[in-house]
Amino acid sequence: MQLLNLPQELIVQILYELPPSDLLACQLTNKYLSTIIRESVVLQYNLALTMAKAEDNPCSSLSTSEKLKSLRSTEEAWAFLRPDFTTSVPVTRNQSGVYDLTGGVYLLSDMERTGLRFLKLPSREGEDPRWKDVNTGKMIVDIGLCVYEHDLMAVVTSTARQGHAGLPTTFDIEIDLLELSTEKPHPQAQKNPIYVMNSPWEKPAVGIEIVGKHLVLILCYNNANRPDDRIFIYEWQTSTLTTTFHAPYRSYSGLIFLNEELILLPNTGTNSLDIFRIPKKPTLDSLEPILLLQLPALTDGRILGGISCRAEPNPISPESYPAMKQRAKSRQHAGADAGNPDHLFPQKGFLMKTEDAICLFELRIHVLQLVMLAGGGLHMNFQFRHRFTFVVHRRALVDVVSNFCDNGTPTETLDSPLRPSSSEAMGQTHIGAEGPATATTRQAQSENVEGFPELIQAARWAQWGPPITRWFNSDSIATHWITTTAGQRCVRMPNNPREDGDRYFILDFNPENVKKMAKWLKTQPSSAVPEDGAREMFHDAENGGREDIGDFEQLSDVFVDEHMETEEQADEAFITPDDANASSLSTPALSSAQVIDAESENESDEWVDAESEVSSVAGEQEAPASEDPFDNVPPSGIWCATEPGQVGSAEAFAVPVLSALPYVACASMGKYEFDGVLLDEERVIGIRTDATGNIEQIDIHHFG
Repeated sequence: MQLLNLPQELIVQILYELPPSDLLACQLTNKYLSTIIRESVVLQYNLALTMAKAEDNPCSSLSTSEKLKSLRSTEEAWAFLRPDFTTSVPVTRNQSGVYDLTGGVYLLSDMERTGLRFLKLPSREGEDPRWKDVNTGKMIVDIGLCVYEHDLMAVVTSTARQGHAGLPTTFDIEIDLLELSTEKPHPQAQKNPIYVMNSPWEKPAVGIEIVGKHLVLILCYNNANRPDDRIFIYEWQTSTLTTTFHAPYRSYSGLIFLNEELILLPNTGTNSLDIFRIPKKPTLDSLEPILLLQLPALTDGRILGGISCRAEPNPISPESYPAMKQRAKSRQHAGADAGNPDHLFPQKGFLMKTEDAICLFELRIHVLQLVMLAGGGLHMNFQFRHRFTFVVHRRALVDVVSNFCDNGTPTETLDSPLRPSSSEAMGQTHIGAEGPATATTRQAQSENVEGFPELIQAARWAQWGPPITRWFNSDSIATHWITTTAGQRCVRMPNNPREDGDRYFILDFNPENVKKMAKWLKTQPSSAVPEDGAREMFHDAENGGREDIGDFEQLSDVFVDEHMETEEQADEAFITPDDANASSLSTPALSSAQVIDAESENESDEWVDAESEVSSVAGEQEAPASEDPFDNVPPSGIWCATEPGQVGSAEAFAVPVLSALPYVACASMGKYEFDGVLLDEERVIGIRTDATGNIEQIDIHHFG
């Protein structure tokens, strides 16, 4: 039986299983198939999800046609930074600095650090967002949110324990597990709170993330005793301690889940990204990295002062979906429908794919300074000098782990990748903790390699980094808040806005959007400023249709051309880890859709990559040269970076840092006097602070 003789619903089901390139090929070969594809809401929605790197929200009650309409309008709004509404919310209380933004929830702690306030951000014009208060009655150190997967807020607290018989006061570190929607103890937590440890110091710096059953907690204390960092991995529902281990003083401060079983911890001490595999069962063994990804070498006299990291949204365990659907259903039956601003669960029809989200890293580089003291002595200290940012896809990092750990790509073998433990070097004992003590020390491990159950692999920067990352100078960028990325987008803005304000910029690392925008820009006049009709490019191009698109009829051809490339052509466009090295990295053609090069005349450009070649934004127009990098924006406010670039100099790195991940950037139409900008899946949030640094208002720009 031939395909065309089958019932139409079966043809749709068969076509549903095809990748976008094959689906478009079918559309071009037969008028009957073309009509089926163009008129099938299911196929169009699946195609739009694929191109947006999104997935269907199983907890949404919207119809497929409603989901498709919403997805198209969302992609259009983000492509040209046209919000569907804006609103402002006052912040009436002073804050302590503890904050988070995830799952449409914005959270701040109060000045006394005993209470929290959170806001369900609006998704529709006219919604009246209201602050809700949570009083813990304890000293709040930090919080971790897992809104969508578990409706969970994990509050890390510190409670004083008075010493007896002249002993000093110590502090119990605990994790209170609360259901965010009810502000009550979480019903899935069998033991609440989780006791972590007793410490001689009150307030550690905290890194915390929750995915599936795993809660990972990092504690590091910044004091003269230079205590070891502590890392704990729990199964939070049962409070089972899966493993705990030490790291040298100020090695780790944050983490990213690459998937449910892999975590990445940036290591300030070794200038690397340390990747661990979470044990399947509780273990007494000290956890060691399965792979170290080395970062570019610093020049002499420079050290990493810190590395912040962020990837949003977090992965979701497949085991969590039944409970998620049940919670959403229960809320709807209770009257918390999609129009209720207190509804904490995303009701939009689609969500960004977690595996395609970008990971953002902020590096602070310090320089060694020697100060002559009175009497001829020398004092050594480190002073902040430069800030750099780099971006890499979560999926790319998982692939790197697979290539080096599973496929046998050659690496360097290290028997002791970390510095000797500071407390061991100073003859100090580790801070006590409930649960098993860690196994052998790192110093003992380095002296007795035969005792290693498994040697640690390290990949040089040139082996893994240049083709899959994009680096930026960030000395002039507002980086006080790390919550600036969601899905494949991140937001950037100058850190000292001018009197008339500054634009903010959205960078989109979705390769499909880069290719479509790059080809579309080539067709536009040099002075073109996108009108609303231009935004139809994002769904009409996906359609492959030619109706009702006016001057943008050629966009369907753009889309088809891009996705009819062979695998051989795609392979030739990128550097492989085996081809890349520090001295011979070539300049690859990252996309067949390249527009006119417009290299900035200003070598200190800190918005576009320093010394990089950036694709022009409209026709033959080059971006204007200016001493202010934020003035190097063409009339359309849009440009594509499809060529490799480099950052760094002898002031920071031993050699220039090359990177090649393409992106498309778009500037906001208006200028704003924001002191910072945040980003989630639906919104840009502008922060306005007072003279003391307290947040006094947030401005919400909603894109869908």
